[in-house]
Amino acid sequence: MLPKKLQEIIDDFSILDTQEEKYEALIEFGQELGSFSDDLKTEKNMIAGCMSEVYIDVEVENNVVHLKGWASSVLVKGLISILVIGLDGLSVDEVLSLTPEFIKETGITSSLTTSRANTPLNVLTTIQSRVKRQIKSN
Repeated sequence: MLPKKLQEIIDDFSILDTQEEKYEALIEFGQELGSFSDDLKTEKNMIAGCMSEVYIDVEVENNVVHLKGWASSVLVKGLISILVIGLDGLSVDEVLSLTPEFIKETGITSSLTTSRANTPLNVLTTIQSRVKRQIKSN
């Protein structure tokens, strides 16, 4: 079972009929990302393997994961916003237990280029690995 926020996002995308509608929704969704200061655009926060610049700031505080994100491409910004908004505020266990299957449920990645379609998976695995690293160091 997916966390409530993430399920709501997936439900919103799954009712859209055409790829064009999904792209429009993705672009709009990307506009919902909060601010991301230039100070956070560091190598530590960069996501490897993405064609455009993608940064995710991951903080774990009191067993709660806090996320901020930014991408140079509007479509990629929409893709990462699904994860940032859907996972922000979840417990460490909830974030670490997620598997990438939910990404396919949105139907968004089916018509993207391979590199863009891989972005949500790269971002999810990076978030999970950074969460693990932070809880080990605490």
